[in-house]
Amino acid sequence: MWRQHLILFATLLALWYTFALHSRVDPSSPDHKELIRRSFSLGTDDEIASSKAADSYKGTRGLWPQLPACDKKPPRSIVYYCFDTPQLAQRLAILMQGALQTWAPALYPFSSLSILPAPQCVPFDGTVKSHECICTTPGIDKLNTLIIRDGYPARCTLGWTNMLNPKDPYPNHMTFQARNQDSYDPAYMPSGYAGDKWEKRAAHYKLHLAHELGHAIGLAHEHQRPGVYDVFNPNSPYLILNIEHLPGYAEAKTKVAAAWDEIAFRGLSQDERLKAVLRDKNLGLKYWDSSVSSYREIQKQEMTERGLIETPSFDYDSVMLYTSALEMWEGTTLGDPKTQLLNARASTINYDGTEKYSWIWRGGSTDPRLGSVSEGDIARVRKMYPLPPGSAPPARRDAAANTTLAFKPFKLIVGNVTTTIRPAPLQTPVYEGSDEAKKLWLDSGTTDAGQPDHGDDVEDDMDD
Repeated sequence: MWRQHLILFATLLALWYTFALHSRVDPSSPDHKELIRRSFSLGTDDEIASSKAADSYKGTRGLWPQLPACDKKPPRSIVYYCFDTPQLAQRLAILMQGALQTWAPALYPFSSLSILPAPQCVPFDGTVKSHECICTTPGIDKLNTLIIRDGYPARCTLGWTNMLNPKDPYPNHMTFQARNQDSYDPAYMPSGYAGDKWEKRAAHYKLHLAHELGHAIGLAHEHQRPGVYDVFNPNSPYLILNIEHLPGYAEAKTKVAAAWDEIAFRGLSQDERLKAVLRDKNLGLKYWDSSVSSYREIQKQEMTERGLIETPSFDYDSVMLYTSALEMWEGTTLGDPKTQLLNARASTINYDGTEKYSWIWRGGSTDPRLGSVSEGDIARVRKMYPLPPGSAPPARRDAAANTTLAFKPFKLIVGNVTTTIRPAPLQTPVYEGSDEAKKLWLDSGTTDAGQPDHGDDVEDDMDD
């Protein structure tokens, strides 16, 4: 009898785990408050005004402004964009369409936000495609248009500003580079195993571009919240941060060891100095490679000065996270990738009694083709850019109108090519150093020459 009770208990526990921890609910429900709270982003005017630290706000960047109603359409906030060169537009056109499709459940008509080519590029006359809008098109408003430039590493300004910048006529700008091939047009996808690697790489870049668009919308890195790293918050961390695997670690270690006159380092050991650098923006710029700024923990004071809103729940599925092993898709040599971030809430015990932790996946899937924005991402953007009072999002008509496209099949049509995006199954955790991790990394085809992809750096509003 006790065995039957034990089996019943284990079954009920498994069902609870499956539905309570892995269920994905509709964020459009007005009663679903938890998902709306799951974010780290620029705040709305009301959120900033109602915060206790409103008087400390010094930010020059905010959400994209609302434009008046036009052509029987309600007032909308629009991120207009253009490409710096025709070559870049041609190279990124397909990826841009995929990234915009990824964000579709968070955009108009589900919210008041749209991401569109600059209006001077639309309609097109048959020689210039609207999604290949070039910034040299006459009449483009440089102060209110997001320019997309070719470059590495990827980076994007946070949200919007129309303040003049003597260094750049475009105060809102993104740098992005889909490397290793000229085009990701599905019409030219090779067959067989090479085609599978090609498709994964294209999906990786599409998801990365969606991540950069998240910054342009106003979303900050989920992993840069205060208190999520184990090195700073050992009591209840969400992420394991492997400092020694961050780019420039060896050089930074040497610099802080020699900084005997740095007041901020007085009384600190070498490891404590490195941790201090990862929590302070100015120390980071002084003692570490600039690429590490996209990992540093943003402090409460900086949040209030920049108008950033932190919410209680951490989102492991957010598109605004980094994948644990960023070398996975851009590695220079074969071997085990080094992990920077790990899931502190998902671990297993080794044979020797030590713990190993599960990897983090941008977009919530081990396969980038199945990754997407999370329901927390969607709900936050809808909160940041709400529909006018009395309006309601359209009712679901089919899978393409679903709130989370990656978790139900939908078709993406580009020209005469139709691609089916398949549903994402529940993912089995992939632990650091496991055979599954090695296989995933080796299957990704990471034999490229060049610098590993250490991710993007969202540019600080006070540095523009």
